[in-house]
Amino acid sequence: MSTGPLVHRNLTVTSRTAREVAGFLTDGLLTVDTPYQRTSVWTLDQRRNLIRSWLLGVPIPAVLVNDRSAGPWTRATGRPDDHSPVLAAIDGRQRIETAAMWFGNELSVPARWFPADDLTILYGVARDTAYYCDLTRAGRSTMALSRAFLPLAEAQLATLAEEAEVYLLVNSAGTSQTPEDLARAAAIAGKDVRP
Repeated sequence: MSTGPLVHRNLTVTSRTAREVAGFLTDGLLTVDTPYQRTSVWTLDQRRNLIRSWLLGVPIPAVLVNDRSAGPWTRATGRPDDHSPVLAAIDGRQRIETAAMWFGNELSVPARWFPADDLTILYGVARDTAYYCDLTRAGRSTMALSRAFLPLAEAQLATLAEEAEVYLLVNSAGTSQTPEDLARAAAIAGKDVRP
């Protein structure tokens, strides 16, 4: 805890494509394995609902990362070696992993979510689910460039403790939704909570 005045942290927020952020992870530029983050906990339905949100145009909360190649981190901990990720996920691990799974063809969603013209498979005939690779070239382009976005808020924090402090602030504000809250909304929406 700080004993003096709070120091304002400038986080730069940019709108990135989810494919770009997923690429940071798959290319080794970003780590999601920070010690204060929870492990991979999203269910298949939760991961599919992220893809569904992109398709519906529902805004996705910003992913928070720390730029560990920036001045404050390198002054406090030394310059990272060439094999160290330059970005560390403070918050958003599940969203980043889901994006990497989708664009890496490791996650399928109901094929009926896409117009038939966007699919190289016929749903109901071949199979009921589709992977990113099952989209036509135009469908993949639309998904990657104009549907799936992950806002990215970049910090320049000096230490792991500062990263953990931001994680705590982001994840301890508010009250979690209860199963009853979600069931009530699902009843009003006229459907089960699952996709």
